[in-house]
Amino acid sequence: MSFASFLRPVLMSLCLLTAPAHGRDRTAILVFASYPGWDILDQIRVPQVTMQKVDSQAEAIAAYRSGAADMIAISHVDLLALMADDAPSSEAVILFPTSFSNGADFIVGPSGADATNLAGQRVGVPRVTVSHYLMMRELDTFSHENERPPVMVDLDPAEIPKALKEGRIDVAVMRAPAGMDLLDLPNMQRIFDSHAIERDIVDLVVMRRDRYLKETEVAEALSRAWFDTVENQGTSTDDGISRHMIETAEGAARMMQTGEFMFAMLRAMDFVKVQHRALDDTTSLNPFAVRFWSGATIGDPQHVQIEVRFDHLGEGAR
Repeated sequence: MSFASFLRPVLMSLCLLTAPAHGRDRTAILVFASYPGWDILDQIRVPQVTMQKVDSQAEAIAAYRSGAADMIAISHVDLLALMADDAPSSEAVILFPTSFSNGADFIVGPSGADATNLAGQRVGVPRVTVSHYLMMRELDTFSHENERPPVMVDLDPAEIPKALKEGRIDVAVMRAPAGMDLLDLPNMQRIFDSHAIERDIVDLVVMRRDRYLKETEVAEALSRAWFDTVENQGTSTDDGISRHMIETAEGAARMMQTGEFMFAMLRAMDFVKVQHRALDDTTSLNPFAVRFWSGATIGDPQHVQIEVRFDHLGEGAR
């Protein structure tokens, strides 16, 4: 199942979302799924923004991709996969990072399963997603001890818990809060999670570039509301995410200028390209690039689809 085919059924069920209005005469819509790093969005009220919470990340991505939403909460991996996919997607501006995955992405397997040796295990994971990225990083971490790779079983995230319970797969790759109940099953355990690749999965809020350029004040209002709320709540470390370094607009701007963030984007971009080749899907791989605030670019500089901008974060962040 490619990233495109994974989203097609979801696209058919988007009737709950408002279709894009001509002339952008509606409030901006920010779509997001339940996730520890994004639950604060439930608390934020910005007059220029309609918050639209949906049942799954696949549904959120489909809404953004179809034009039914102007902004989305998304991992950096899924953002790059979206831009590389064959369906047209609007150019995007990264508004701010929300958190680092610090255990919210995890691999569940039977008791006694060893993260250093998943050889031959059937692993349920949606292809070319942040969950797939976590699985490949696990293999990178323990590659010297794996004699043969696990068997990847491409499944819709909603199908994975059932498949694990029915024995159709041996191991499941999940993103909280989905799949947390699997850890309560007898003889199941967490065998690897994003703690082991600290600050390598970055969760973001992004906005369509065309709307951003016309209505930067919307991005300003949302960013201000987000950081006001986060600053009051502080750093979270007990629900699978961390906001270390990014509790303020200034901290977010500093973080997005680090080599660490650039390398995380580059590593994820390489992952997306490699997986498209593995799927024999290179004909659908759009040329794309990320341009950072400094002007540095990774990818094809003639096709910049993602920009990191600080115009909306206030003078102190520039």
